[in-house]
Formats: sequence, structure tokens, C-alpha cells
Amino acid sequence: MVSTLAASWAAAPAAARTGEGSSGSPVRTAAATTDLRSGDAARRAAGPGGLDPDAFFRLLAAQLRYQDPLQPMQDTAFVAQLAQLTQLEETRALRAAVSGLAALPLLGRAVAVTTADGERTGTVTGVRLDPAAPGLLLDGEPLAWADVLALRLVPQADPTKEGEAP
Repeated sequence: MVSTLAASWAAAPAAARTGEGSSGSPVRTAAATTDLRSGDAARRAAGPGGLDPDAFFRLLAAQLRYQDPLQPMQDTAFVAQLAQLTQLEETRALRAAVSGLAALPLLGRAVAVTTADGERTGTVTGVRLDPAAPGLLLDGEPLAWADVLALRLVPQADPTKEGEAP
């Protein structure tokens, strides 16, 4: 894999590697760089929220504004970019739904949740499956998944063994 990338890099013209070319478009260079990153590196570079639809359309408008009029972008490229944006949004919604479903086995269980504000202990009384703000209800109070740094089960006393002496 590394040798293939190295061979591709060596074979690419210097103008293409530096972003200079017939159009001089920085958008093409950024797109090529993003394709070579791993998934985690690309997510870290995009920031915690990633590329939202507004940023995508600003980039698309900039690409249209600065494209080479002698070599305009193909219509199929626009359709492909819009399809990628749609796929990204659907993937985010799916990830949020799955994270909400992962909390379902916690219903009725005592947990300790660590957030930036400290640790809270309580019983999970509900799960929010809203894709925009998935989370859980801890003793009836909403807690967003984005705020949860750690979560662990708290052992509960067995009511059948309370009266027995060790």
C-alpha cells in the first residue's frame, strides 16, 4: 500500500502535487489531499462537527467561482459531490441512532457517568433517540451522549440477600 502511494506520488507531476496547474484551483488540491488521509485523520482535520452542508455549499460556490472556464467541472462531478454529502448526512444520522440503541440495555440500571463537570450516579430512566441530540435520561434528567466521557454500571444490592448474614 505504501509503495503504491509512493509510486503514485513520484509519477504525479510536480505542478499537481503543489496545487499549481492549469486552473490553479486550491479546491482540487484539498480534495486530493483528503482522499489520501485515513478515516480518523480526516475526521480530526475536519473538526468535531466535520463538514456541514453550509460549508460544503460554500466550497462548491468557491469551486465554481475559481474554476478554469476552458476546463469547467463536469455535471457528473456535481452530482457525485451532492451524493457524497447526502451519504455523509445519512451516515451521521445512522451513527446517532445506533448510539441511542446501544443505550437501551441500560434502561433501569444504575450507572455512574463521567462528564466534564464530574461524575454523576443514577438510574437510566430513558433513552433519547433523536438524531440531532442522542442521549439518555439519568434519573429523569437529560444527558447528551456528546457530554459522556465514561459510563460504568454500579453494582446493585441483591434484595434477596439483604437479610442474610455473611
